[in-house]
This record gives sequence, C-alpha cells and structure tokens, in this order.
Amino acid sequence: MSIPIKGISIPIVNRTMIIGEAQTLKVAFYPCDTTQRGVIWTIKYGSECARVEDGDKVRAITSGIAILRATSSHKCSISAECVVTIRATERTG
Repeated sequence: MSIPIKGISIPIVNRTMIIGEAQTLKVAFYPCDTTQRGVIWTIKYGSECARVEDGDKVRAITSGIAILRATSSHKCSISAECVVTIRATERTG
C-alpha cells in the first residue's frame, strides 16, 4: 500500500563547512511512514561555492554562502531548504 508524502524538512537548516569538506544531506519525511521517500538535491543559490555529489552529499568548493533545496521526487511542490556557509578555515578560539 502506497502512503503519499505530505512534507519534508531538513533537520540541519544552517551548516558551516570548510573548503574541501563534504557532508551527507538528510531530510525528515512526513508522514514518517511514507513510501514516497525520493529526494532530489539542487543548489538554489551559490553554485560556485558548493556542489551536490552522489545525490545526497554537499561539497564545499570556495568561501561563500549556498542555499540547497531538497525536492520530493514524487511531488515537486514539496521542498525544503538549508543554508551552507563555507569558510576557508575553521574558526578558532
């Protein structure tokens, strides 16, 4: 039995990364038992700063800000966004 998706959210909506770092992207589905779990990640803003790899990872390319969007592959009107701030080095102190 198919359980339709009603929404998605991104648990980490603000990320900070350093150049060269890669992080796996995750979403939460509503309802949690939906059978429609496909997600497509895209970069809405800042494609010069970051890129999506292997479908579910973000890689920091250069300093700046990128906005990533997760869109349901079953219902394109369902999406969520997160902001990635990319720095040259980790902040100390």
